Amino acid sequence: MFFSLKWKAIVLVLVILVTLTGFLVFLNSYQLQNLARQQQQQSFEKINKEINGLLIQSYHYNLQMMDVIPLLRTESYTTENYMAVMLEENWPILQLNWNIENAALYNSEGKLIWHTHEPPQEQSQESSQEQPAPSIAISLGPDWHIDCDTSCLQVISSPILDREGDTYHLILDILMADMLIDFSRIANTNFGIITPGQSIGKEYAGHIERWNYDIKQITNPDLSLKIINDLQTQYKLEDALNKNLQLQYEEKTYDVSLTTLEKSNNGNFFIIIKDSSNSAELMNAARGFQVVVALSGITLSCVLILTFLWQPIQRLHRQAELLPKLTTGDFSEALEQLKKNRSKHWLKDEIDTLNSTEEEVCLQLTAMQEEISEQTNHLHSMAMYDSLTDLANRRSFMQYINDAFNRPNLPDNPFSLLFIDLDNFKRINDSMGHNAGDELLKIVAKRLRACVRNTDVIARLGGDEFCIILNDSHSKDGPKIVAEHILQSLRDPIKLGKAEPIISASIGLVTAPADGGTSEELLQNADLAMYRAKALGRNKYQEFDHHMTARAIENMALENDLRKAINEQEFELYYQPQIDFSQNCIVGFEALIRWRHPSKGLLFPDTFIGLLEETGLIVPLGHWIIDNACQTLRQWLDTGVKPVRLAINLSPRQLHNEELSDQISRSLHLHNLPANLLELEITESMLMQDIQFTHKQLRNLQQLGITIAIDDFGTGHSSLSYLKELPLDILKIDRSFIRDIIEDNNDQQIVNAIIAMAHQLNLKVVAEGIETIAHQSMLIQQGCDYGQGYLYSRPVPADNALELIKFDADKAMDSMALN
Repeated sequence: MFFSLKWKAIVLVLVILVTLTGFLVFLNSYQLQNLARQQQQQSFEKINKEINGLLIQSYHYNLQMMDVIPLLRTESYTTENYMAVMLEENWPILQLNWNIENAALYNSEGKLIWHTHEPPQEQSQESSQEQPAPSIAISLGPDWHIDCDTSCLQVISSPILDREGDTYHLILDILMADMLIDFSRIANTNFGIITPGQSIGKEYAGHIERWNYDIKQITNPDLSLKIINDLQTQYKLEDALNKNLQLQYEEKTYDVSLTTLEKSNNGNFFIIIKDSSNSAELMNAARGFQVVVALSGITLSCVLILTFLWQPIQRLHRQAELLPKLTTGDFSEALEQLKKNRSKHWLKDEIDTLNSTEEEVCLQLTAMQEEISEQTNHLHSMAMYDSLTDLANRRSFMQYINDAFNRPNLPDNPFSLLFIDLDNFKRINDSMGHNAGDELLKIVAKRLRACVRNTDVIARLGGDEFCIILNDSHSKDGPKIVAEHILQSLRDPIKLGKAEPIISASIGLVTAPADGGTSEELLQNADLAMYRAKALGRNKYQEFDHHMTARAIENMALENDLRKAINEQEFELYYQPQIDFSQNCIVGFEALIRWRHPSKGLLFPDTFIGLLEETGLIVPLGHWIIDNACQTLRQWLDTGVKPVRLAINLSPRQLHNEELSDQISRSLHLHNLPANLLELEITESMLMQDIQFTHKQLRNLQQLGITIAIDDFGTGHSSLSYLKELPLDILKIDRSFIRDIIEDNNDQQIVNAIIAMAHQLNLKVVAEGIETIAHQSMLIQQGCDYGQGYLYSRPVPADNALELIKFDADKAMDSMALN
C-alpha cells in the first residue's frame, strides 16, 4: 500500500510531538497532583495542629480560669466547705460563661466534696455506684484529656488553693461541640469525632457500620454523614487513617482526613472534611490550560516543522511522481520537471544531489533511448527490408499481403501480384562473382521501381526472386502491361565492370482474391505461373489458371511415382545410333532414358526429367543409367560385335556431384570396359555454373579416358572462352539449326561456322536431328564428322540396337565383298 512521504513525515512529527507533549503534560499533571496532595496534606496537618493547639489553648485558658475560681465572691462565707459553697453559688455563671458541662471538687485527701448534677467523666462510674464520698488520687499538677464516652468533652484537672491556702483538686468537663463549630466556621472545614461503636445497625444515625464506629461530634451533619458513609464504603479504616483522601459527592470534590485524637481514650479519631471543589476546578483548569498549551505547541511546532520541511517534502514528492515516467520512457518531460525542481537556495542538501543525479540519469537514458530507437529502426529495417536492395523482404511482404486481404472492400478493390524470377542468374554469380551478382540485383531493383507506381509494393523474397503488388488492379490488362514493361526494361544491357550481360526474367501473374484467398495460396499460385513461364521458354510472363494447380498436383503424384519407379527399376534405356560420315557406319549410340509407367505406359524424358532434376532424384537415377549403359555395352561386346562409343547425358546435379568420377570409375571397372568407349554429354548452361569446379570435374573425367561432349551447342550462352579452356572432345549441334538448314541460309552459315570453329579447336562435330538425305548431304559438304537422327534410326531398345550394330557390320562386309 502506497503512503506518501509527506504524510509519513507529518504523521511522524505529530506522533513525536503528541508523545512528547503527552509525556510533559502527564509529568506536569503528576507534579501538580503531587503538589496539590502535599498542599492538602500540609493543610490538614496545619488544621490538625491548629485543633490540637486550640485544645491546648483551651486547656491553658481553663487553667487560668480555674485559678480565678477561688477569688469568686460568695454571700454565705463560711470556713467550712467554702470552696464547695462558692462553686455552688457561682455554678450557673461558670456554666454559662465557660461552657462547662460538669465539675467536681475534691479535698486534699481526694474526697469528693462537691459536684454538679452529674459527676465528671472520671467519676461517673464511681458515682453511679451508690457509695458515699468517693475519692480520687490527687495528681501533683494540672492535666487534661478528651473523653468521648457519651459526648466529647475536654476533661481538665488541676489543684487549686482557696483563700486560706487549703489545697483542693478541681475537675472540669468542657463541651467540645461549640469549639468545633467555631473552628469549622473559621477554617471553612467540617470537623467530627468518631469513637469505637456501641450502637448496632441503624439504631443510631451516627453509627459507621462498616468500621463499627460512632460519630460523637460532627459539624454540618447532613453533608458530613453522607460523605463519611461514602468514605467507609470505599476504604477500610486502616487505609483511611492519617491520609488525605478525595471524594466526589454531588458534583463537588471533598478532601477527607482521619487523624488520631491526642490524649483521647478508647482510640478516638478526628475526621476533617473540607470542600476542595475550587482547588479541583483550579487543578482541572490548570490541566485544561496545559492541554491547550500542549495542543497549541503541537500545532505551532507542526506549522514550523512543516514550513521548514514542506518544500523538501514537495520536491521529494515531485521526484516520486517523476520516477514512473522513467519506466514509460518519457525522459524529456521528466528532465524538464527535474530542472523545475531544482533548489532555489544556496544551501544544497541530499535532495539537490538526488535531483542532479536524476537529471544525469535522464540525460543518459535519453541518449540510450535515442540509440535504442536508432538500433530498433535499424533492426526493423533489417527485419522488414532487404539489406542489399532496400526493398521489402519476404516477412514484410507477407505481412503486407495479409493486410491487403483484410481490407473490407477487397472484392471491389482487387490487387495483383507479380512473381519475378531472373533467368540463369546463377550463371552471373559463377562467371563474374557474387559481387557482380549483388550489383546486378541492385540494378534490377532500381529498374523494377521505375516500372511501378509509388503506391505499389516491391519486395525481394530472396536470391533472384522479386514480387510486386499492384494496388487498385481494376484494369484486366494493367498487370500484363506492367509485366511487359518489366521484361522490356530488363532486356537493356547491364554494365558490370567491363562486361554488359543481358538479363531476362520469368514472371507469374495472379490477382486477389480470384487467384487465392490467403497470402500463402496467392504466392504459391504466382510461383506456379512463374514456373510455367520458365517452362514455356523463359523471358516472358504467364497468368495463373487453375489448371496449373492441377498440374502441380499431378507433378506431386508424378514425383511419388518417380520415387517408386527408381526403387522398382521401372526405367529403360533406349539407344539412338551415331553415324560416322567418313566411313558411313555406326560409331556410337546415345543412351536415352524412358519410363515405363505402370498405368501411363512408356513416358519420354521431357515429362519427368525436369522433376527429377528439381527433386534431386536425378542423382541416383543418373548413377543407374551409367551402370546400366556400361552393363549393356559389355553385353554387346561379349557377342563379338565391334566396339562402339556409348554417349550418356549428365544432369547439372550429376556434374556437380563430387563422387561422379569415382562412380563412373567403379562402373567401368565392374563391367571391364575401356574408358574411351564412354562419352558424357553436358549442356552449355551446365558449363557456366561454378566454372572452376566444372573444369576440375571434366579434367578428372578426361584423365580417366572418357570423352567429353557439349550437347545442344548454340542454344545457350555460347562462349569461345570456355571452348578453348575446358577439356572437351566433341561438339553437338542442336537440332534447331539442322531442321531448316536446307531452306534457311542463316542456319547454313551458323552450322558452317560452328563446324569450322570446332575443327580449329580440334573438336569433333556431331549434328543432331538429321531426318533427310538432303540434311546429310549438306552436313557432309560442310565437313561435319558425325550425324544422328531419325534418318538412321529412332531410339530403340538394347536388343534392337545390337541388331543395328550387327546389320551395320554385315553391310560393311557386303561392301568389302563388292569391292
